[in-house]
Amino acid sequence: MNAVFIPIPLFRAQTIFIFRFLKAGAGNSPKANALLKTRWTILAGYYRGEQSASERMREVYRSIVLSETTAVCIRGIIRAVNAERGAVLFHCATGKDRAGVVAALLLRLLGADDAAIYADYMRTNETLEHELAQAYSLAMAKSGNDKAAASYVLGFFAACPCWLTAALDTLDSNFGSAAEYAANAAGIGKEEIDRFRRVCIEDK
Repeated sequence: MNAVFIPIPLFRAQTIFIFRFLKAGAGNSPKANALLKTRWTILAGYYRGEQSASERMREVYRSIVLSETTAVCIRGIIRAVNAERGAVLFHCATGKDRAGVVAALLLRLLGADDAAIYADYMRTNETLEHELAQAYSLAMAKSGNDKAAASYVLGFFAACPCWLTAALDTLDSNFGSAAEYAANAAGIGKEEIDRFRRVCIEDK
């Protein structure tokens, strides 16, 4: 069987979030400066007083929904599925944020209830259990066993339902429904949406 792979690239707001940690100078924190030199940018952010994951990631998830890059990916995925040439795989770096939001938007479009969408998203923490434990362990080592700092780092690696809520609320407030998003943001017509639903659900 053939397979189509659709990567989900970084978008502008997310790129700004990453590189803001790399700006010259880390304020008055020698520890932050040292961590920046070893690429521990998130932990450096903790010592610089940056926003916590719960605050910052809500902003990122809202931006993902409104990003033109996301709309382009949604359009590509739907048309690849409709072509029925094989499996369609979409992914980002970890499969949590960009891919997580894209999956939620597609599930909304297919009529899945929110309980199922959240359950699917939260499986991330199960599949990344080893990576999450490793991130926490390394953050503890780099911070000198500072549990608060390590928890701050872990917040950016784990999936949180409140982030997905920010994405879905943005979808609802800006577009009204996933179908309206597909039509107005992704440029997907009703016939394409109907075919997507048939291929994914009705033909099974």
